[in-house]
Amino acid sequence: MAIAEINVTLKPALLDVQGKTVLKALHQLGHTSVQNVRIGKFITLEISDALAGPALQQELDRMCQQLLANPVIENYEIVITATPGSQPGLAVTAPAPAMAVTSPLLNP
Repeated sequence: MAIAEINVTLKPALLDVQGKTVLKALHQLGHTSVQNVRIGKFITLEISDALAGPALQQELDRMCQQLLANPVIENYEIVITATPGSQPGLAVTAPAPAMAVTSPLLNP
């Protein structure tokens, strides 16, 4: 079995309204050393050994593009690890590059 950890964050150019709200609240609570806050999602998936290596990476990319992230406004990073007791070599531990997807709506 493999564990896929997916971090989804807003693209840096976009205003993170939720992050700004948390930053303001932290300052009001006296945590004035905090200079910026970005909010994202952390998703953990347990994947059967039926998928491994590049096929697993491609499947996870497809999941992110279809459902887990909005590629127009979000980046994502995937880290895959094998769980104890699984067969070695079935999963790859490597972060996926953040997806930079262009949209015809944004680039006419």
